[in-house]
Amino acid sequence: MTDVYDVIIVGGGPAGLTAAIYCARSGLKTALFEGRQPGGQLNTIVNLENYPGFPEGINGLSLTEKFMEQAAKFGAEVLYQNVDGITKDGGLFAVASGGVDYSGKTVIIATGLSQHLGIPGEEEYLGKGVSYCATCDAPLYRGLDAAIVGGGAYAVEEGLKLASFAKKVYIISTGKSLKISDDLRAAVNKKENITVIYSTKVAKIAGEFSLVTGIKTIDLITKAENEIKVEGVFIYLGKRVPDTKFIDDESIKDSKGYISVGENYMTSTDGLFAVGDVRGSSPKQVATAVGDAATCAIFIKKYLVTKD
Repeated sequence: MTDVYDVIIVGGGPAGLTAAIYCARSGLKTALFEGRQPGGQLNTIVNLENYPGFPEGINGLSLTEKFMEQAAKFGAEVLYQNVDGITKDGGLFAVASGGVDYSGKTVIIATGLSQHLGIPGEEEYLGKGVSYCATCDAPLYRGLDAAIVGGGAYAVEEGLKLASFAKKVYIISTGKSLKISDDLRAAVNKKENITVIYSTKVAKIAGEFSLVTGIKTIDLITKAENEIKVEGVFIYLGKRVPDTKFIDDESIKDSKGYISVGENYMTSTDGLFAVGDVRGSSPKQVATAVGDAATCAIFIKKYLVTKD
């Protein structure tokens, strides 16, 4: 066991980062676990227009950076590690990560949603060629071939970042055109190592020796099947599902994997909380995720006073 934290936050999206800001600022010893790039789904928003304080809108990644700066200012400890499980014993929680149990008096689950295609090979090769963040992993594909699955603005922006490292980038779009601005389209056209494939879906991710070797695609018009050799697949399309697989206690989850909470965002397990999009009743908005976390953090401060 490590030193005991007052609160351990799992997930670094808007909800998790807000919880870190409020908890750390109130003097609580706070640790936040984020296995990927902080920000989560917020980073996919090109221009967030309905978040208070930014009448002209703000880029999601830029807002994440501001959240991070504020959390660091108040002393929140950020650990870039995945959480493998959460257990409770003797009044304390053990948060398992990287073979180490981190001890906490309370835990906030703020893991949000993950986007998955749900195709063969996706889960099998996660972290072995399959990724959901080119900003995070693009340097790993220097000189290699990779595919971007999705034709939206964020997917294309990520494709441009990837093209700065990869030898060849395929952007696979199910639509007949890319849903992007003229400026973004011009940027894609300037990149000689980017090829856009339209009206096509990815049906399978293939691999060998635990590494991705290619993708199998289907032309949505001709129904023709094709194989493209790539070492990396970056996914920006598919169904959004709650990121709660690491939680073994099924009693706190509903049939879809969302976490059920009661008053002040506490689950049926004393001291275990959930905020943001991971809640079944969440409106799935950045502002409401922030509100969840602020309210929860204020309650946790009071909760810990009564426990000590």
